[in-house]
Amino acid sequence: MQADFIARVEADALDRLRPLDTASKCLNFARARPETFIRLDSHWYLMTAIALGELDVARAIWAKTNGFYRPGRIMDEPFHQLEYDRLCLIGEPLMADDRAGLAALLHRWEAENIVGSPLEPHWVAERFPLEDG
Repeated sequence: MQADFIARVEADALDRLRPLDTASKCLNFARARPETFIRLDSHWYLMTAIALGELDVARAIWAKTNGFYRPGRIMDEPFHQLEYDRLCLIGEPLMADDRAGLAALLHRWEAENIVGSPLEPHWVAERFPLEDG
């Protein structure tokens, strides 16, 4: 079964994944797949729009939160606190069109999620399209 799995991945998946060699290509690939909509929430779309430098799209998503994200609020479930606290940091630089500030947040969060994980040896920190536009 393991050999069959490896053969199928090498034959089918790798050819589809090899062209995804930039953050922009990876994020647009995920956004274009309707089957991922169930797993991807509005926060994912917000962060994707920011990373791609689509700040008008990100601001439209942010506006739908109606001021929900305010520093100091304690979530009912501690599991959600980290994500909530991170989202509270988005509003100010997003509304100020502070691309450097947004990029710094994304790079910090990316590192926090990767460093110490099994993915770290494969991770290459790259510029986000946000930084080039």
